[in-house]
Amino acid sequence: MEFVKKNILLIIVFGLIVLIIISIVVLGLGKKKPLPSGSPIPSASAVIQKPETGKKYQIITGADQKQIDQDSLVGNLLTKLPYKGTNFSLDYSYNSLQFILTLNTQNKDLGNKEFDQFLLQNQILDRSWLKYLTIK
Repeated sequence: MEFVKKNILLIIVFGLIVLIIISIVVLGLGKKKPLPSGSPIPSASAVIQKPETGKKYQIITGADQKQIDQDSLVGNLLTKLPYKGTNFSLDYSYNSLQFILTLNTQNKDLGNKEFDQFLLQNQILDRSWLKYLTIK
């Protein structure tokens, strides 16, 4: 007991140092940021590897480039909509993300031909390039 009375200041300082160290450890571990809940974890196939020696590095495949070119042409077509031809009209609904093709009910064959010609004039080679095409 006498030791405690003589060294009270030393015991208090030592206790404060221990308390500070414990606080730093506890607060330091709590600073790790959790991953956002929607973050995808990259698969092994998604990992980009270094190019082989002497070969050019290529991320975009030929099929990817073809799809990019097609989507670019469709994007150019969007700037011309709504469009009204003689036997058809074409519009795009941004709410439903659909192309809406309305054919003249009396001349559906002519409307289809005119629509296909309109696509070709805009360098779109196939209707399948227009995703979610609704025909009325």
